[in-house]
Amino acid sequence: MTDERRGALVAETRNKRAGTAWDIARTAFFLAPPGARLITGRTIHVSGGAFTTRQHLPIRPPG
Repeated sequence: MTDERRGALVAETRNKRAGTAWDIARTAFFLAPPGARLITGRTIHVSGGAFTTRQHLPIRPPG
């Protein structure tokens, strides 16, 4: 992925930053304790709001 494409995708997220491995780990920690036992059958998007804010961006082949 080009830096330009990555920047465009990040710019369209609600929080304007790229996610990190720590973001995924924090989500897992949130779901791990017994208090989260009623959260079942859900997909949790750790995407900075990309699924709610991103418009269709055409995927161009490399080069």
